[in-house]
Amino acid sequence: MPNEFEKKLIAALEEENVFRPLATKINTSSGDRKIPIITSKGEAVWMEEEEAYTLSDDAFGQISLSAYKVGTAIKISEELLNDSVFDLSSYITSEFARRIGAKEEEAFLIGDGAGKPTGIFAETGGAEDGGIISTANITFDDMLELFYSLKSPYRKKAVWLLNEQTLKALRKLKDANGKYIWQPSISQGIPDTILNRPYVTSVYVP
Repeated sequence: MPNEFEKKLIAALEEENVFRPLATKINTSSGDRKIPIITSKGEAVWMEEEEAYTLSDDAFGQISLSAYKVGTAIKISEELLNDSVFDLSSYITSEFARRIGAKEEEAFLIGDGAGKPTGIFAETGGAEDGGIISTANITFDDMLELFYSLKSPYRKKAVWLLNEQTLKALRKLKDANGKYIWQPSISQGIPDTILNRPYVTSVYVP
């Protein structure tokens, strides 16, 4: 496809997929990228003067990220192309972005890894579980437990991913005086946050 059209499609994908702007994007020419990781770290020890150093090695491994192909097609008659009274190419761009963006978002969140990416909520190969809430009645104590299950460096950059129903349940929580616990932002241009961290919603979040 022409470069101009490709740029439009990528820009539209950013808008249609809530996970894409949060992710680290890696370009690969071969379709497969191996990422080195540290599986365990060594540590320093207290020692006496002239005592021999104690070896404490780091252990290294690697994760292989494979590229998967997602595609869609649309059939348009030659008459419509010739007689179209609206910007058909813009419509096709937005429609492709909607289809691919929705399919990407679904895979990035709940994909099972079979011919598609492994989602962060996948039961096998997904992210680490910060705690399971067994009751249907969510509380802000549950949110605090989840938030502080992250180590401090991760909390500083954390973003909440929520289902709309979870967000609604949080909004409806009230204190002993019947006032809503979660107050929306009152400053113009400052988005609402949960425990001072931004949030996004997706229908694919469990």
